[in-house]
Amino acid sequence: MTQHATPQDIMDAFANLSDRERRVLHAIARKHLGGTRFSEPLDLVHEALYLAVEGRRNWPLGLDFGIFLAMTMRSVAYADRTLSENAMAVRAPVEDILERTTGDYASHASAEDCAAQAQDFQIAWGKVASARGRLAERDTIAARVLDGFVAEAPAAELRRELGLCAAQLDAARKRVLRALRNTARL
Repeated sequence: MTQHATPQDIMDAFANLSDRERRVLHAIARKHLGGTRFSEPLDLVHEALYLAVEGRRNWPLGLDFGIFLAMTMRSVAYADRTLSENAMAVRAPVEDILERTTGDYASHASAEDCAAQAQDFQIAWGKVASARGRLAERDTIAARVLDGFVAEAPAAELRRELGLCAAQLDAARKRVLRALRNTARL
C-alpha cells in the first residue's frame, strides 16, 4: 500500500528544496500560468503546496517531492483554466451576448452612415457583377460557382448541381476568389 506524506512531511520537503529546484519549479509554474487566475508563478506554487498540505493532493513518499509539486501545479492550472472557461460560458449576461452579436448596430446608424453603407454595397456588388461577367466569358463553371456563392448554396448542393467532385469545386472556388481579388484591384 502506498504511503502518503503528512502535512509536516510536505512542509519539511518544501523547506529543504535547493535553490536550483525552486528555480525549476518557478519556471514550470510560469509555463502553466497562461489562462489561469494566478498572476505570478509563485501563486501557483503556493496553491499546489496549500492543496498538498490540506490533504486534497496526496504526495506518495516514493515520488520525488519536486516532481510531485510540478505535477500538482500542472493539474491545478488545468483545473483553473477549465473552471474559468466553463464559468464564462455559463455566466455570460444576456446583455453581453447581445452586445457581442449586434456590435455597433445596437445604436441606430445616422442617415449618412446608411447612405455610405449603401454606396459601399453598390460598389462591391458592381465588382462582383464585373467579375461574374469576366468569368462567364471564359469559365462557365466558375461563374456558376460564384452564382451559388451569391445564393448561399451549400457546397454539397453546388457539387450535385454542377456535377463536380470536391476537388473540382475547390479549384473552381479558387478561380472565383482570384477573379474577385483581381476585380477588387481595378
